[in-house]
Amino acid sequence: MSGVRRLVLAGLTAAFAALPADAQESVSSFSLGAHGGLINDPAGYDADRIVSYGMGVRFGATANLQLYERISVRGDVSLTSKSGTDTSGGINESVDLGRQFYGAGVEVLLMTGGSMEPYVHAGGGLVVVDRQGQELNSYAYDVTEFTGVVGGGVRLLLESNAFVFADVTTWTYQNHIVDESNMDTSFSVGFGYRWGG
Repeated sequence: MSGVRRLVLAGLTAAFAALPADAQESVSSFSLGAHGGLINDPAGYDADRIVSYGMGVRFGATANLQLYERISVRGDVSLTSKSGTDTSGGINESVDLGRQFYGAGVEVLLMTGGSMEPYVHAGGGLVVVDRQGQELNSYAYDVTEFTGVVGGGVRLLLESNAFVFADVTTWTYQNHIVDESNMDTSFSVGFGYRWGG
């Protein structure tokens, strides 16, 4: 079993272990949120080259369709951007690295009935890695890979169905261009609105 499958399975197991044994009450609501934040120093994108990146920025949107009191179907789209410097072989070239994440899965509320909603989520999706070297001596590639997604966070419900939230999400995948495993983790905060429920 691959590392991605193990991570997704562990996340789903932990999420459903938090559910009570009794039947869930049916609930119908839909929410949208926008977020921004930071993503970790990328690794595993440059094969045998020496590239210094640092932290990147992440922006995106999240949609939740709540089906039961604690269970929602979740979708997420995120774009990240980061520039770096390739110093391999004495060169000094700029590198741009973009990552696009598309995920879907299950979100489980750990606590309900108050203004604060802690949650965990797990699922899968796609990641698109776009590496662009700015000079002729560097190199570029564009690759799409399957990814496992796990994360958690907390929502603070405000008046009139609005909410703010903080979220930590990790994507795990294999970059076949350079034959490296990647684990990209981000922290983001955002604002959203919920209809129904």
